[in-house]
Amino acid sequence: GDPISLLIRLRGSWLIGTDAEKRKEVSGILNRAYAYRSKAVHEGFIVQDGVAWNDIALAQDVCAHIIATVIDREDSIDWNALILGS
Repeated sequence: GDPISLLIRLRGSWLIGTDAEKRKEVSGILNRAYAYRSKAVHEGFIVQDGVAWNDIALAQDVCAHIIATVIDREDSIDWNALILGS
């Protein structure tokens, strides 16, 4: 996969995921959102069906949660400590 996509998924899921199951869910949502972004950029469109709209709505909620968390932490996130548990 794309290194940027991986970084977004890892950091987003560790930042707001409260347990392994939630981190997997957040990672999947961010992965699908990044795939839609790639399709829109490289092909100029995405298929506008119910699944796409649902995925996009979920991604908006997740991104809003991530942004709010970053703001609350005042940009002082120690990624090594968060991910490695140190």
